[in-house]
Amino acid sequence: MRAQDPITEAHALVGLTVWDTDYTAPSKAFGFYREALCSVYMPWMVRSGSPDDFRGRLEAMSINGGWIARNRCSPLVWVRTSSEIAHSDDERFYALYLLSGSLACEQNGRSRKASPGEIIIIDSAQPCYVETGPPYDAFSVSVPKVALRGIKNLEDRLANTLVRRGPSTAPLLDCLALLAAELTSAPHNQLRTLYEASCTLLPLAAGCFDKANREKASAPHNTALLRLIREFVSQNLSDPALSPQLVAKHFGISIRYVHKLFASIGTTFTMYVTARRLEDLSSDLLSPGRSRRSVAELAHHWGFCDLSVFNRAFRRRFGCSPTEYRKRHE
Repeated sequence: MRAQDPITEAHALVGLTVWDTDYTAPSKAFGFYREALCSVYMPWMVRSGSPDDFRGRLEAMSINGGWIARNRCSPLVWVRTSSEIAHSDDERFYALYLLSGSLACEQNGRSRKASPGEIIIIDSAQPCYVETGPPYDAFSVSVPKVALRGIKNLEDRLANTLVRRGPSTAPLLDCLALLAAELTSAPHNQLRTLYEASCTLLPLAAGCFDKANREKASAPHNTALLRLIREFVSQNLSDPALSPQLVAKHFGISIRYVHKLFASIGTTFTMYVTARRLEDLSSDLLSPGRSRRSVAELAHHWGFCDLSVFNRAFRRRFGCSPTEYRKRHE
């Protein structure tokens, strides 16, 4: 058996594929597992704090154009940038149901952290940063966006949404818990039925149809204004003077109202701007056309006036310094 190959084990369920680092040499375990994660989920930059002592087991199966998978592994950092998104063929949502450990995500200008028994939903078409902690064990389903067409503002409502247990979310949580428990033993038709139920329950559990979201949808002015503010931010990311005060003056609203609009999507103005700047700057670090520009030049170009603040923010987001980030991906 070659260590580089996925390990297909004999189960009652036909089609289940298992990647297990116990079948690989320790020096190759992390690279082997990283390839498995990218093949089952989507292209990521995956990092481990201890690649020489990495262990993991991934059980996965393709159903109806999506995936169901259980992932148990050492702590990881997953980063999805514009570069990975550009190389993806389709768009889908991933519902990650945490069984144990910790799971934190930054996406769509929001920061979310799940506890065991909760779900974080990730949008494959938006940059994101995911960090897991031991003993990490999560079950996930991937849902193609075409399966949810017809729901308005789908990306804003689902991207980086945290789902906790409640009357409207319990059916989805119970469905995923059952899938996780039965993945390696249940017949294919039962798993397919549970998967289809999960796809149907996902937008309901995320609140796409509840009263609060209906009221939110009935306030087009706020939604349109926030969209215009985001466009203004995108056009002025490189301006070090970009601030809530500048936005408020430009749109003729109060600074407090600016903060309220960003709070409505679960973030702050500063967090949103910093995340956008870091994303664009990280792409520039890997761009051949900007290889001659120093890190300091790129930081100033994207509106970071204080290099120490920039370096701390970059390391917190990507787990390394900008220089190390550039060298790793040369």
